[in-house]
Amino acid sequence: MTSENIIHNELVGTVAETVHEAASGPHEPFYLEAEFWVAVAVVLVVAGLAKPVGKIINGLLHKRIKGIADRIDEAAQIRADAQRLLADYERKFGNVENEAYQIIEKSKREIEFIRKEKLDKLERELKLKEKEAVNRIERASSKAVEEVAVMSSDMAVEAVKEALRRRITDKVKDKLIEQSIAELEKVG
Repeated sequence: MTSENIIHNELVGTVAETVHEAASGPHEPFYLEAEFWVAVAVVLVVAGLAKPVGKIINGLLHKRIKGIADRIDEAAQIRADAQRLLADYERKFGNVENEAYQIIEKSKREIEFIRKEKLDKLERELKLKEKEAVNRIERASSKAVEEVAVMSSDMAVEAVKEALRRRITDKVKDKLIEQSIAELEKVG
């Protein structure tokens, strides 16, 4: 029921009471009484104001309803945005887990590659060091053999000299010196 209908019913009720009071006794005709005209004036004022006041109240109610509807729409939009964000974050979280797994797998492969590469490099370096060590040993061995040969020849020469010194007499020495001088004269 609208406010206009309520006001209208009240006015009709008031007018009916006034008519009923006027008819109940030997009074003057009702239209001559001041209460009647006050009631008519009140009814006319209320009837005259009912429509503009009703429009104002109706406008305020519509405005309030529109505001509430706008807030409901905004809340629905915010909820939809929140749902989209949640879905995005869930998708991103799934992607992050997948990316983390891929990073871990890639790191394992890189570590294995680096380990293998380092092992290969270490093996190459060890083989090179082994070759160098073998070469050094061979050189040292050759040098030792040469030194032993030189020492043994020096020792042999010394032994021969010593043996000759003991066996050669002064007479044989003089003869050897004379033969050497003779040979030098022939050459010269």
